[in-house]
Amino acid sequence: MHFDWQERTDLDACKTVREKMSREEAQLFAKRTHDAVKWARNNLEKAQATQAKSANKHRREPDFGPGDYVFISRKG
Repeated sequence: MHFDWQERTDLDACKTVREKMSREEAQLFAKRTHDAVKWARNNLEKAQATQAKSANKHRREPDFGPGDYVFISRKG
């Protein structure tokens, strides 16, 4: 009995993504992923440099040295 449907004989549906992916596709996927991580890391470094530059604009060099007495405030 078939009831107007065909049995599935193709086992490709059972394969995982890893099994379907060819070697070239896997290498291309790995390269794209590597490039995306490299791009993100580069942009994070640029953003951190910009933020550090902005934060350090209003700071000044400390005018005390080793052996000097200083007052320390615990307030944030």
